[in-house]
Amino acid sequence: MKLWMSGEIDSDVADAYRLVRIPLEKQVNELLSRGNYGGNIDEWAVIPMITRITNPDYKEIARLSKDRRTAEFRLRIPHDAFLAASPAEQRRLVVEMLVACVIRMPSLRITDLDGRRLMRDLQDL
Repeated sequence: MKLWMSGEIDSDVADAYRLVRIPLEKQVNELLSRGNYGGNIDEWAVIPMITRITNPDYKEIARLSKDRRTAEFRLRIPHDAFLAASPAEQRRLVVEMLVACVIRMPSLRITDLDGRRLMRDLQDL
């Protein structure tokens, strides 16, 4: 499994998010390459939404593409909390969102995943 991250990010937090995302994505992919966590997916696509948009049609997404073996997550990180946070706290918010993805994976029928170990390892980051 490999993590791919992007984002739906307001411009006032874009640079801060980029400074968190680039090293964190690299660290998580190193973690994923070292340990076999199982699972029937090859790609874990994560798109945090850090935006002031509050439109009810702009919803979080969690879905599995069996053909592409990809789990896609678009989860919210509260904009104002991210904006006001220190770099360490911003990183914590993104890691918490990654953990929330792992918690939701069983509902997508991602099978044979050692989610508990993956969550522990993510939290250690």
